[in-house]
Amino acid sequence: MVDRRKSPEYRQLSGHIPEEMYREFKSFCALKDVSQSEAMEEAIVLWMEKQREARANKTSQ
Repeated sequence: MVDRRKSPEYRQLSGHIPEEMYREFKSFCALKDVSQSEAMEEAIVLWMEKQREARANKTSQ
């Protein structure tokens, strides 16, 4: 596994979310045995795909 903190291929990202969302996110990550970084990366990929699709649909109209 890649050490994301030391890899030049990765950058740190931070933000603020509601406390309850934070707790639930940490819980889901622990239950699924996935790092928070991996879960955030997956969520961002899905969000970006949705944005690209919306943009493509808008330009094809």
